[in-house]
Amino acid sequence: ARSPSSLSDYPELAKQDGSAARQEMSHGAVPAMEKQSIELGPRRESKQNQQNEDATHYEEPILTKIIVERYEGEKVRGLYEGEGFAVFQGGCTYHGMFSEGLMHGQGTYVWADGLKYEGEFVKNIPMNHGVYTWPDGSTYEGEVTHGVRQGFGMFKCGTYPVSYIGHWCHGKRHGKGSIYYNQEGTSWYEGDWVYNIRNGWGIRCYKSGNIYEGQWENNMRHGEGRMRWLTANEEYTGQWEKGIQNGFGTYSWFLKRIPNSQYPLRNEYVGEFVDGYRHGRGKFYYASGAVYEGEWVSNKKHGMGQLTF
Repeated sequence: ARSPSSLSDYPELAKQDGSAARQEMSHGAVPAMEKQSIELGPRRESKQNQQNEDATHYEEPILTKIIVERYEGEKVRGLYEGEGFAVFQGGCTYHGMFSEGLMHGQGTYVWADGLKYEGEFVKNIPMNHGVYTWPDGSTYEGEVTHGVRQGFGMFKCGTYPVSYIGHWCHGKRHGKGSIYYNQEGTSWYEGDWVYNIRNGWGIRCYKSGNIYEGQWENNMRHGEGRMRWLTANEEYTGQWEKGIQNGFGTYSWFLKRIPNSQYPLRNEYVGEFVDGYRHGRGKFYYASGAVYEGEWVSNKKHGMGQLTF
């Protein structure tokens, strides 16, 4: 019998707060005094951060060439039957139910390296529901088909505070599911998965409190989505490409609440973005009431435009 290596992905070891290409605006309402800066931090989701956010990559246990070296238990017509204990070639063991010489029913199979499966067997194959426990303390509990995670189940990493609960297919996260990257539960993703990759629609809450809700592709923000930087009172709603604002969108800088009103003062840009910058045609609404409509290049007004006070 061959057991898998216990490969787990790691939580976010490096800071990642979803701050890709966040442009900060000054609170000044006069366009001539506009001050622009780029937040220090990743403009793109690095490959290392993507790897840090992955979790629970490891092989499935496979039972092959089961050769019994020693057996203790009941037999019927020379075949193992009922409860018994078997030691297999290579050092693996099984304690549980047998039927017609095969592991069948509830039982516990332990690989030579310490990996353990407790659950149901159907003719030597782990099936239906079971619990895998890895030597590093990682566990999976849930549905199993032909020895592979299939259906609904929960994985907990034994070496990092990473856990996943949701659907699986062919041993990988697939369908709807939620993954938590820290013990406090402040860093998480809930949404669609396609074979261990965030693909489709989902919500990503970062440890900083920043939150993204929208479409994903290949583990990155891609498509339509909304990002809220709660600590900075900023928000972007629009198109994304490979983790960065690209296409048409609306970016708001919330300043302060208007007296006797539920609405805050804010600067707002509505228009085109390229690589996270205001670039192309766009309209900027200042909190003072002034409006600039025209062309932009790399966050700066450039070319033809009209400023209205």
